[in-house]
Amino acid sequence: MVESTRVRSKRLSFSGKKTLSSFMQVNIASLRQSGKLRTSETYRATLNS
Repeated sequence: MVESTRVRSKRLSFSGKKTLSSFMQVNIASLRQSGKLRTSETYRATLNS
């Protein structure tokens, strides 16, 4: 039996137009606040590419 990994997700709401860029920026800020700096740096580099 393969063990599945459950990822906790937060529902994010945006006022106005929803875009991938704004979604990623919110996620990056959340990662930084939770101490996952390296992951936030990787996401930021991907967003900027």
